[in-house]
Amino acid sequence: MSLEATGKYVEFYALGANYSINSKGVFKVSSSIYITYLARKAGEEYAVEVGVYGGNKEYMRKQLMEYLSDDPALCSLIEDNEIEPDDFSELADKYRPQNSENMEEFPKMNL
Repeated sequence: MSLEATGKYVEFYALGANYSINSKGVFKVSSSIYITYLARKAGEEYAVEVGVYGGNKEYMRKQLMEYLSDDPALCSLIEDNEIEPDDFSELADKYRPQNSENMEEFPKMNL
């Protein structure tokens, strides 16, 4: 499993059966079957599935909107196709839950 993107309040991961490391040292998840994408909000112990690579983007859009429903502004952008459901960096950067003043934050990381 690899961390694909992290924001203040959410992280996205890729999970597959295989992986590789290119000549620049970049870790890449791959699979002969499919890659599962997971998300985890700050303060949650476990990540949840939000889609699969090569899967239906509309299904992934629906899963993300359900999981990120505490940020209606971001859900509108996802629903209106202004953000692609697999643009995890953009999703992580823009996610601001309505209850964020009471929410734990992830520590800042340089990916």
